[in-house]
Amino acid sequence: MDAGPAKSRKRFTAGVRPFEVEYEFPPDEMAIWEDFLENDISDGALSFVWPHPRKWGTTITVRLVPKSEDKLVDYEHLGAGVFRVAMTMEQLP
Repeated sequence: MDAGPAKSRKRFTAGVRPFEVEYEFPPDEMAIWEDFLENDISDGALSFVWPHPRKWGTTITVRLVPKSEDKLVDYEHLGAGVFRVAMTMEQLP
C-alpha cells in the first residue's frame, strides 16, 4: 500500500445516483407539474417513480434534491408562458 496506484473501494453497496434534468413546459403542462410538485410529492418531501433516463422501459424511484436551502427547482421563463424547469433528482436504492 506504500507504493503504486491509489487504492479505492466502494463504501456502500446501495448508493444514491444523482441526475440533472430539465424540462420545458407549456402553460397547461406547467399547471400539471405544479400540482404534482405541491400535492403528489408534498413539495419534494416524498419520493416517486420516474422513467430511467438511459434504460428505456424501466423505472426508478427518485426524490428531488434541493439546489439550495430554500430552492428545490430552478425556473426560467422562455416566453409565451413556457418555462424551463431544472432540477436534481437522486435515484434511491
